[in-house]
Amino acid sequence: MARYLTIRLLEGIVALVIASIVVFGLARMTGDPVQLMLPDTASPADYEVMSRQLGFDKPLPVQYWVFISKAVRGDFGRSIRYRRPVIDFILERAPATIKLALAAAVASFLISVPLGVIAATKRGKWQDLLVKSFAILGQSMPTFWLGIMLIQVFAVLLGWLPAAGNMGFRYWILPAITIGYHSTAGLLRLTRSAMLDVLHSDYERLARIKGIPDRLVIWKHALRNALIPVVTFSGLIYVHLLMGSVVTETIFAWPGIGRLAYEAVIYRDFPMIQGLILLFVGLYIIFNLIIDLSYVYLDPRVKYVKE
Repeated sequence: MARYLTIRLLEGIVALVIASIVVFGLARMTGDPVQLMLPDTASPADYEVMSRQLGFDKPLPVQYWVFISKAVRGDFGRSIRYRRPVIDFILERAPATIKLALAAAVASFLISVPLGVIAATKRGKWQDLLVKSFAILGQSMPTFWLGIMLIQVFAVLLGWLPAAGNMGFRYWILPAITIGYHSTAGLLRLTRSAMLDVLHSDYERLARIKGIPDRLVIWKHALRNALIPVVTFSGLIYVHLLMGSVVTETIFAWPGIGRLAYEAVIYRDFPMIQGLILLFVGLYIIFNLIIDLSYVYLDPRVKYVKE
């Protein structure tokens, strides 16, 4: 186990370094932020002064070294737009995004797993058809379109729910549905597929022959064995919800890191973009590791030892 953890941590570090190089280069391909900050009447001297203040007058390898040497200490630089440390903005906005993504992920799991089990046990019947239609619809609709339609119906036409902001539970409902529906559909279909494989296995047939009630066979024995791919996808769903919050938070004016990332791209705020992308990559690596370690609990046959 220790050897496995060491290898995974080293792989994570390499992935972070590669991600930092990629985002550093791609951010600078979007254009020069100094041109956005200076008025049209600015002189070449003003441009040089501003570039020197922001550190853009140095060669790109030097700029990258300055960025990465500070990033390893948790310093992602100062926002070009707000002139404040990037880490301060991340710490301010992250709780709203984490809570929204967590609410959507929990709701997705609680809805999709029972529906997937029902669809598998009622294969070919009307319950299965209804659940599959729900899943196909969720995976077919673009997130931005779903968010706009929810606002149009429930906020504009009916006036039941607010369209934007974060001032209470009622403000969470529409963005949580928007960001979580697609993931719910995918998790539901995976649960159904995994349950179908397990329900036709020999040990499930043996359990029924022994007289174990179908309820226990399905919800205790079969579901636990079917949870390995489901747990894998569930962990990745949460990271996907965090990264996919950019569109949803922009539509609903949600004060989280997704909307912050959108604003950073629009204003070419390089330090902000770099800090947020590294945060997303780091979360993806951490959740992948947690998922792999959870296999040992779900399936005792999984052991991370040297053969």
